[in-house]
Amino acid sequence: MTLDDEDKLSVMPQLFKLMSPEMANLKYPSGRRPDHIFTNVEGTVNMAFTYTNTAVDETEIEDFTIEMAKILRKTQKLQKWYGDGVKEHSIPIGYCEFLSPTITLNVYNLMFFVSLDDRAVLCTFNCLDVEMEDWKPAAHQMMASTKIQGGDHV
Repeated sequence: MTLDDEDKLSVMPQLFKLMSPEMANLKYPSGRRPDHIFTNVEGTVNMAFTYTNTAVDETEIEDFTIEMAKILRKTQKLQKWYGDGVKEHSIPIGYCEFLSPTITLNVYNLMFFVSLDDRAVLCTFNCLDVEMEDWKPAAHQMMASTKIQGGDHV
């Protein structure tokens, strides 16, 4: 999936730009980085997308979200778990929200999940915890305004 592929997925503010490969290597050193990573000018606020091969249609978003929450709780060091669930906007959107530690600071994460062409798309918003107060409402707005173009969606 490319994000510009027929403009099927719309989420992000226009101020975000594609992260450079050098910065992506620093921020995601494991090599298991998202397909597309966008960032603000300072590089402190990121929005990432992975179009998975996991078959998920809209009716399965709730079950997918429950499983993702279990996986995250088991595999990630979590400073705080804010919650998970499914929001109904123009489409069902599953989400997990948490604070994760790094070596020197904490990172706020809002992961949300949608079905695109019957496959799961993982959308991850993150920012430094010191920026969370400013960016958390914007992250929720991005999630709420997610739109899938084509098919039954407008």
